[in-house]
Amino acid sequence: MSDRRKLFDKLSVIAEAINRERGPLTFCGLLHRTGAIDRWDFIVSADGLDGFTRGSLNYLVDLLRKTLTRRQFVSLSHMEPRLKTDRLIKMLRSDDGIVPGKLSVPMDERYDRAYVLTAMKKRKPVKIY
Repeated sequence: MSDRRKLFDKLSVIAEAINRERGPLTFCGLLHRTGAIDRWDFIVSADGLDGFTRGSLNYLVDLLRKTLTRRQFVSLSHMEPRLKTDRLIKMLRSDDGIVPGKLSVPMDERYDRAYVLTAMKKRKPVKIY
């Protein structure tokens, strides 16, 4: 199993935990910045997270550190809890090119790849992979 596949599998476990503890999840996924070398932004939006606050960020960092290896953890360049009203979250939720569970290309030119674990679209949750 590839290192990336192992990371995606562990992030699926993390997404389930966030959904259970702070959910429901609106969005959970990895975005790869255009031009970045193997660095991913971990983007999460859930009703129980208060956007980019110290409490929400500490919650995510603690959960990631407990679950990921050191190498996997440092491959994440940013951890971003966002509100479901955030512009990026709205764009990602409406992007039909993003398919949960598959590497996709998002509409936002700042990112060249996305791996979405879950995205609530049109009030129906999409399966967590």
